[in-house]
Amino acid sequence: QEVLDQIPEGLKTGIVMTIFEAKGLEFDDVLLYNFVTNSTIEEDWRVIYSYVMKQTELNSKLNALYDSRTSKFRPIGFDSTKHRLLSSELKHLYTAVTRARVNVWIYDENESKRAPLFDYFL
Repeated sequence: QEVLDQIPEGLKTGIVMTIFEAKGLEFDDVLLYNFVTNSTIEEDWRVIYSYVMKQTELNSKLNALYDSRTSKFRPIGFDSTKHRLLSSELKHLYTAVTRARVNVWIYDENESKRAPLFDYFL
């Protein structure tokens, strides 16, 4: 409920619900608001960089990003025991993104926390 209270007034004109409430429903358009900012995990999002590096063999965009941010955004390997919470968050992200039939918008205020996720999708 406290997360719903943080939604700006301009966005409250639409249907506003949590991912749990939206489970099983579909909408033409979905805005995912501050998903990473409101996540309780911090650095574990960097696991995404390890996955991207394996899948793209260090494409030029990721190389530039990795070189310029090495100290803060270096990739970390996935460990299913250590990253249980990340695994849960990724399942929630999947649920949220698959609610949309047409458009998904992801907005997140915390630039450093959102970087791995945004770098992967963009």
